[in-house]
Amino acid sequence: MTICRFMIKYVFNRGYYGGGYDFMDDVIETWIAGNIVPVFANGNEGPSCGSLRSPADSRLPLVAVGATTIDDKISSFSSFGPSILGQIKPSMQNITVNLYVTSIQVI
Repeated sequence: MTICRFMIKYVFNRGYYGGGYDFMDDVIETWIAGNIVPVFANGNEGPSCGSLRSPADSRLPLVAVGATTIDDKISSFSSFGPSILGQIKPSMQNITVNLYVTSIQVI
């Protein structure tokens, strides 16, 4: 039996968008080569079909995240695909409405 290992060093998560579907591809390719998983918000122009925004609609393998309510319904603002290239997006949905988050900084 062969066991494959996938080593993820870091996850990079950003919520900005704009600039065309490939405007960050050079940077995303560099992250992927360094075992960094790129995670981007789908955008906040939804919830209609085709409202997905870049860089979440990149042709490269990345995680595109959409927003849901506490009741597991698509948020009124959450964008979704398909992408410009026809890919199904978001890759995942997560509760983001009325969600409180704390941040811990490790030095």
